Parts: sequence; C-alpha cells; structure tokens
Amino acid sequence: MIVLIIIAAIPISFNSLVNWLGKSELYAFAEDKNYCRTESCEEGIAYVTELLHKQSGIDAKDVPWCMATNRIYYTDLYSLNGLKVKFTNWMYETCERHELTLDDANIEIGDHQHDEPDH
Repeated sequence: MIVLIIIAAIPISFNSLVNWLGKSELYAFAEDKNYCRTESCEEGIAYVTELLHKQSGIDAKDVPWCMATNRIYYTDLYSLNGLKVKFTNWMYETCERHELTLDDANIEIGDHQHDEPDH
C-alpha cells in the first residue's frame, strides 16, 4: 500500500518541483529588471509571465513549466545528460516549441508601461 502511495505521489511532487523551479526563474528575472513591488514579487512574476505568453504564444499557465524545462535542459548532469535530453524533449512538448527563454521577454522591455503607478 505504501509503495502505491509513493508511486501516486511522484507525478504530483514532480509537477510541483518543476513549477517551483520555473517560478524561481521568473522571480529572478523580474527582480533583475526591477519589476518587483513586494517581497514575494507576485506582480513582477505575473508581468514577466504575461510577456512570455504574448511573445511565444505558450499558455500562461505553462510558462513556469517551460522555463523550468529550459533550466533543466541547460544544467550539466554529467553522465546523465543523454537521459536528461530525452526527458526534457518530452517536457518541451507542453511548450509547443523547442524552448522558451527569458530572451523572449526581453523583446518587450523598454516598450512597456509597467513602471507607471497602478490606478
């Protein structure tokens, strides 16, 4: 019974880990570009997510997954790189194209009105 519970929990845990990793990538970018107005930077993360969504056409809910996939893809795992590439290629299928990078969001930077005060 415990083995079944563990097996059932793996996909849920993996999805949570990937989304956490993607949000950390988005947070770092938002913080670097001074889009954070609060410590949690939820507004900055939402703004960067929206930029990536508009630029790439990837569903906004999938942006963190795609950012995490990209980070995993470029992480050197030494002897596991072959397996990692096959696994991330499967993960990229959700992204509707091979990869999504923060450079996609940079296209809009400078042409945004995000720095204006909220009304």
